[in-house]
Amino acid sequence: MILKHREGPGRVTLAMHPGRILLPKTLKRISEQAGLSIEEFTELL
Repeated sequence: MILKHREGPGRVTLAMHPGRILLPKTLKRISEQAGLSIEEFTELL
C-alpha cells in the first residue's frame, strides 16, 4: 500500500503481510507520516 501525504510532497509505503499484526506504535507512526488520523488510516486498510 502506498499513501501520499495530504499536505506536502512524499509518500509512505506500507508492506502488507498476511497474518502479521501491526503494533499500535507502528500504526501511529505510519498514520503520522501519511498525515492521517488513526481512524482515517484504518478505514483504508
